Amino acid sequence: MPTINGTINKVAENSPIVINGGKTTTINGLRPHLYDKWRMNWNGHHFAPPDVGSVLYLPGVPGFGSTIFDFSGSGNDGTITGATWKRLPSGLVYLDFDGVNNRVNLGDNASLNPSKFTIKVWYNSTEPTSNDSILALGYDATNKGVYMGIFGGGQAMLLRIGDGTDLVHIATPVATAVWEQIVFTYDGVSTGFAYLNGVKDAETLTQDPPSYNAQDDLMGAHSTGERWKGGIALLEVLGDVVWNQDEVSENYSQERHLLGV
Repeated sequence: MPTINGTINKVAENSPIVINGGKTTTINGLRPHLYDKWRMNWNGHHFAPPDVGSVLYLPGVPGFGSTIFDFSGSGNDGTITGATWKRLPSGLVYLDFDGVNNRVNLGDNASLNPSKFTIKVWYNSTEPTSNDSILALGYDATNKGVYMGIFGGGQAMLLRIGDGTDLVHIATPVATAVWEQIVFTYDGVSTGFAYLNGVKDAETLTQDPPSYNAQDDLMGAHSTGERWKGGIALLEVLGDVVWNQDEVSENYSQERHLLGV
């Protein structure tokens, strides 16, 4: 019989399997869609566990102090400069950035230099008319690494990779003072996808994998500025994992109620 947390799991065929009060992502080989993993009690914490392949996971717990803790297990805790903690009615905590000098320094860890990846985050921009960075991984003025944020005349979200060209630039402009989820994926060869609020918005081909600068990774800024103004919540980077449309849609459905969407 299989064991869960050291206990033999004696269940009848086709019975739901539960870990710490929450359903697993598979039940007897089948994947149940739209279950609420945020109702789980994970290792004593009342928030969802990291997704498979997570190398950075910032759920905001405990929601105070000068450090935002990484629960991926990769040790990429962030040092907060200026950004302030806020709490939504759901209880979810997040960081709010002033667009001037706030940022989070995530250090320089090889785990945040993936060749293929999924990056997902919720954002609430109070000034989407400027160039604002959500995440910069090994990225600087030489245009190496990975950059995610608002950029260009269309004021829409983009993922920039490698030589500085826009890998994926979505079609829909960023809304003002509205929580939205963006998910970017890259297959490590040539193809990137962008998903806005659970729906595929853009696709781009023929882009080489990134080469990363040896420098600190940043949330809410990049090395030359472009500070984010507004909220950033539930940032997660999955290394060597490329989500598909079903996985993106399921995650959006699981998390949206936390942001009041």
